[in-house]
Amino acid sequence: NEEHGITPETIQKGVSDIAEFLSLEQPTVPSTKRRRGRKDVEGLDRGELEKLVIQLEEEMFAAAEELRFEYAAKLRDEIKEIRRELLALTAV
Repeated sequence: NEEHGITPETIQKGVSDIAEFLSLEQPTVPSTKRRRGRKDVEGLDRGELEKLVIQLEEEMFAAAEELRFEYAAKLRDEIKEIRRELLALTAV
């Protein structure tokens, strides 16, 4: 730093500045809460369930990227439930 004439300085930024920056970004994940019950996945065949898992995983990763960790965790739990349904279909 001395060689280039740079003096290190502490950044003075409040939490509200960061929150404002994050609120300006357009979320790509829908804000609606999705809750699938057993009834929603019971009628789906194996291929449809696998596609649903892939779609939910993409949505979960996007939510985590947008720092929407609670929503991502709910999606993770939903994915686990659907995977259990897939295992039950395989066992039959």
